[in-house]
Amino acid sequence: MSIDYRQFIDDRVVEIVRIGIGEREIKASRHSDFNDINPKQWDLIAPAVSRYIGPVVKAAGLPVTISLLTGIQKEAARFIRAERGAK
Repeated sequence: MSIDYRQFIDDRVVEIVRIGIGEREIKASRHSDFNDINPKQWDLIAPAVSRYIGPVVKAAGLPVTISLLTGIQKEAARFIRAERGAK
C-alpha cells in the first residue's frame, strides 16, 4: 500500500520539521529522501508530530508508527526545500 504523506502536511507540521531539523540542514541535504540527515534527528521530533497529527492518521485508518511519522516529516521537509526557489 502506498501512502500519500502530503495529506497529513499542514503549516504546523512544516514548522515542527523546520524547527526540529533546521531549515539550513534540510536545504543543504543532497539526498532526495534526506537520508544524509541523521535518523536520530527525525526520531527526536516524531513525538511532537505524533501528538499533533496522530489523531488524523488514526482517523485515516493507519497505525501511527515511527516509519509513517518519518515519511510525513520528510514530506514536510520537501515543502521546506521547495520554498523560495531552493533546490
